[in-house]
Amino acid sequence: MEEAVRAQLDRVLASSGFRDAGRLGAFLRFVVEETLRGEGPRLKEAVIGVEVFQRPADYDPRIDPVVRVEARRLRARLDEYYAGPGQADRLRISLPKGAYVPVFEESSAIAGPPPVRRTRRFLWLAAVPVLLAIAAFVLLRQPPSPAEGARLLVLPFSNVSQDPANEYFSRGLTEELIDALSQLDGLKVIARSIAFQYAGPNVDVRQVAGLLGVTAVVEGSVRKSGDQLRITAQLINAKDGFQVWSQTWDRKMADIFAVQEEIARAIVSQLRPQLPVKDRSLLSRRYRGNVEAYNLYLRGRHELSRFDEESAKRAVDHFQAATALDPGFAPAFAGLSYVYTFFAYYDEDNSRKWFAGARETAQKALALDDRLPEAHTALGFALAFHEWDWNRASREFHRALELDPNSADAHAWHAAAVLLPRAQFDEANREFGRALELDPGNALTAFVAAYSMLASGRIDDALVLYRRSIDLENRHPDVVWDYGMALGFAKRYREAEVQFRLSHQMRGHPPGPLGALELVFTGHGNEARAVLPRVEAAAREGRIRAVEAARHYAMLGQPQKALDWLETAFQRRERQVLWLQVDPRLRSLQAEPRHRALVRKMGLSTSP
Repeated sequence: MEEAVRAQLDRVLASSGFRDAGRLGAFLRFVVEETLRGEGPRLKEAVIGVEVFQRPADYDPRIDPVVRVEARRLRARLDEYYAGPGQADRLRISLPKGAYVPVFEESSAIAGPPPVRRTRRFLWLAAVPVLLAIAAFVLLRQPPSPAEGARLLVLPFSNVSQDPANEYFSRGLTEELIDALSQLDGLKVIARSIAFQYAGPNVDVRQVAGLLGVTAVVEGSVRKSGDQLRITAQLINAKDGFQVWSQTWDRKMADIFAVQEEIARAIVSQLRPQLPVKDRSLLSRRYRGNVEAYNLYLRGRHELSRFDEESAKRAVDHFQAATALDPGFAPAFAGLSYVYTFFAYYDEDNSRKWFAGARETAQKALALDDRLPEAHTALGFALAFHEWDWNRASREFHRALELDPNSADAHAWHAAAVLLPRAQFDEANREFGRALELDPGNALTAFVAAYSMLASGRIDDALVLYRRSIDLENRHPDVVWDYGMALGFAKRYREAEVQFRLSHQMRGHPPGPLGALELVFTGHGNEARAVLPRVEAAAREGRIRAVEAARHYAMLGQPQKALDWLETAFQRRERQVLWLQVDPRLRSLQAEPRHRALVRKMGLSTSP
């Protein structure tokens, strides 16, 4: 049996779904090998955190949930494997929910492959009206009074397609349904961050409904094959667990906008009289257009979420192709604006060009649809990062949140682009928390939230969030470097050095000595001072930015030299000078009059 299990383990880890799965492969191999050695009882969160995820010996799973998060991802990846390439395998390896000891089963003991779990967050707007119709049925069967209201739980729809790559479709459909239903008066919808905790084939609907206090539950499945689409949904009475209604739609993707709007209008027209006209208009405003353009947009969103240069370039290609197919498709222009702002931040030599593009595409999106939250968020992002117009940027973010209070992007970028630069730490950290509650799998949000925690002096919380961002497969070397910086502030010098060297490797740099700031953060301050002349020369020759020189001098106790370079960075409008009030490397300068003057010049001061 052991030989067969190890052969099956090798087969799973060699599959396409696990070759690029980061630490999930190491996680699976560890728990399988430990079980085969008879060490299953020791497979606890704390042990796995230390031995697989390199947490310190005093790792506390109550603070850092990495093992639970990765276990959910591992179960999902295994489900995908056995629903796809491993469907005919004679042996199945599974990880039961709530446990870390794997189970090995012969295929004859398996009734069928489990539904694929949802793993990535995407918007899927086109199919929402069908499901709005489903949810409306709740109110038709048992119309609540305005005083009582109705509480609805939408469980994650299963992807039953043969291709696990269609997972984005079913998950996005569920998420957009939740978002759209949340805008209807008189209907309270459980947030997706809670709903997605109950993904899987063995959900006890009555138990979950009682726990969450809902009156009805919607669940279903999606099968997508080429341009053929089948959506099956059912409505369950939360009180007794009985199915009260179900329906299946067989449609072509090319017809999805018009057909589903007809279904939605037919049912929503019978909805309670209290439904305002403004809510009815929300059902059809965004769901028309070119299906292929929308799929390109979804793929662009997917690439953008990966947060690395090559993925960002692919995102631009997808968004541009979407706008070429459908020049009236506002979300794709908003997507372009996001990417251009990121390019402007990281490609400082061409930042003016990129920011011009960011503002132009955001304004184009607003001209097409001034009620699109993504467009207001994109414009606010560009106004803050390029023009340092914090008040106008703040208005755009507030408008986005008026239009969609559950927009994770609007919460996150309001915090990152306005609240954090202005040192409004409590508000910023609340906004980041809300964004991560709405979109817990967003590695980029976790990264910026970690920086906010570090800037506000909450080092332990920062370390948890940096680790979370990395564990979510954030592949940007800046994340790894900043994690090293946070470890340095925590005086965990050896661990910091590991992260700095990994960051160098990710950038393609050959092995070599640490830089001056890295020496500071690894406990070698004297060595760092010895190389300061090289830092000065590099800044004068333009090989490093002025703000980088300022950080070196500030960390090494030379505030006036640091301020000289910081003023130069301000005059050059270097991108990273926007963090001058919160950068933990510049903290020693905050009491200096010249520093306070720069804060006022940038309009960052919130004091009268």
